[in-house]
Amino acid sequence: MKRIVHISFLFLLVSIVQAQDSENRILLGLFTPHWDNFEYLNGKVREIHYQSYHISDNEGETVKGEPFTDEEAEGVEIRRAWSLYFDQEGNMIYMKQKINDDNIMSAVIHSVNNRIENIYWIRNDSLLYTIDVIYDKQGNVETYWKASQDIKFNKGRHYALDKNRYVIKADFYYPPDTIFYTVEFARYPDGTIKEMKGIDADGKLQHHYTGYKYNDHGLFEYNDIELLNYKDPEYPDVVAKYEYDDNDNWIKRIHPGWMMIERKIVYY
Repeated sequence: MKRIVHISFLFLLVSIVQAQDSENRILLGLFTPHWDNFEYLNGKVREIHYQSYHISDNEGETVKGEPFTDEEAEGVEIRRAWSLYFDQEGNMIYMKQKINDDNIMSAVIHSVNNRIENIYWIRNDSLLYTIDVIYDKQGNVETYWKASQDIKFNKGRHYALDKNRYVIKADFYYPPDTIFYTVEFARYPDGTIKEMKGIDADGKLQHHYTGYKYNDHGLFEYNDIELLNYKDPEYPDVVAKYEYDDNDNWIKRIHPGWMMIERKIVYY
């Protein structure tokens, strides 16, 4: 069986980030690049910038190569070029995503009582689309995407959350109710992932990951892939290694012989 970093999905995911708690931490959860495999940030973080790179090995030393293009990221959110911005209370207030040098999108986040209600995605001073976020009494979250030129909603996602606010099921659909993809998670008591299933529009299993392992910081190391896009996977069998800053936040995530993700973190 192959092991690999968890594969995410082809749709742009933006996020609700919990306010900074009494331990001075920020939860990167729904819907950041960590929406499925949550992480915490320590300290008063102002900005965090992601960039992934090709790497090679030179006599045991990791050599950083060219940045991943957005196409090479294959829709995996954590491999894409993100920037997240926070206020001093730990609420996310702004985002950027670089598709290429000529295509950089920005998002202005509107929150009410420290809860995100709307996200406005902008490019070249023009509104591209709006994401409206709706919360039901059961604690589930609905997101509706609508293009700026069309008053009708043109995409939707429904997230079912457990009592700790971690995603256990996500339905991706076109309104009113045409589901084209579903993700299901089984989690350990601490919220980390135990198993993931990706199910297509016909109810057929498309992706199946098991055997998730985490390091002593609670960070993802690897998982076993039973099925990747209906097939036996052909990805490197590697364990993720991390480098940390003085606040014990990771700033490099290295998958030997394959790729490296760098995070630049700016603090208040």
